[in-house]
Amino acid sequence: MSKDIKNALKAMCQEKIKVEGLEIDLYVKPIPYKVFVSALADYQDSDKKSEASQVFDATLDSASLCDKDGEQIFEADEYLEFWNTLPMEIGLAITKAKRAINDFNSLSPDSKKK
Repeated sequence: MSKDIKNALKAMCQEKIKVEGLEIDLYVKPIPYKVFVSALADYQDSDKKSEASQVFDATLDSASLCDKDGEQIFEADEYLEFWNTLPMEIGLAITKAKRAINDFNSLSPDSKKK
């Protein structure tokens, strides 16, 4: 029984969905918990919250964007550069897919403050 649970948990970690409306095969996957915890700690330790918020978002978004094999496409700094030039239509398609697989509202650094 525990082997079934282990396999089910591993399968959930490999889940990904295709970003619809693009001419390329682009996918998003769940953000790894380890990435989230690390990005949140960096955000909370920062003195410059607006800058840290962008890095927090870029870290989580870049960890979610992947190819058909589940391989991450961008590092956080690369994603931030990409995001600055991203056309609205493509950005909205990516955002829709990311929200379908990741609950970004619950991942907001401000929602985690105690």
